[in-house]
Amino acid sequence: MEYCKANQIYLQAYASLGQGNLLKEEMFEQKAQELGVTPSQFLLRWAVQQDIGVIPRSSKPDRILENSQLFHFDISTNVMQHIKQMDKNIHYAWDPSDIR
Repeated sequence: MEYCKANQIYLQAYASLGQGNLLKEEMFEQKAQELGVTPSQFLLRWAVQQDIGVIPRSSKPDRILENSQLFHFDISTNVMQHIKQMDKNIHYAWDPSDIR
């Protein structure tokens, strides 16, 4: 992240919701409920709050609307840091470390 910021590279998320797997994480469900948002809104906001672009996809109009409503709440610094420390090094799509 720091390298990208220092070199004016804008990160774009891919599979922002972990292909649905992250929506099942209990901590994300709990924090989303505390903020009065859905787990998908919480996860998308987490990325946006770090200046990571997100393009969630859905064929359902209600989900498209829901996923666009990310700017009426903030995730606290403590929660952001806690999530960062949860890194499990799991890739839900392709692994960018293989690119040469």
